[in-house]
Amino acid sequence: MEVWVISLNDIRREIADRRVEIRDIMLTSQQVKVFRFLRRYAEPVRSSGVAKRFNFSAQHACMVMDGLYQKGYVDRKQQPQESGGFEYEYVSAIDGDRT
Repeated sequence: MEVWVISLNDIRREIADRRVEIRDIMLTSQQVKVFRFLRRYAEPVRSSGVAKRFNFSAQHACMVMDGLYQKGYVDRKQQPQESGGFEYEYVSAIDGDRT
């Protein structure tokens, strides 16, 4: 595994030079917690499971997971429900996760 050493000044310079791109991939504190959980979880996770695990409303869990998906941190796959609708199953999109 390759290790990169980057100084804080290099990071600051990148943030200043690429403010818009970096903002687009930054995570909220709730997204960080959910993503860390998802990276360690062996099976795909549905937003309903995230809602239960983190005591979120179903709507809020969907928003958190959609944000992770839109920013490229998770992949998702549609799964049908008995009601006739569907729910997404999410897995980490970051290479090397789930070790």
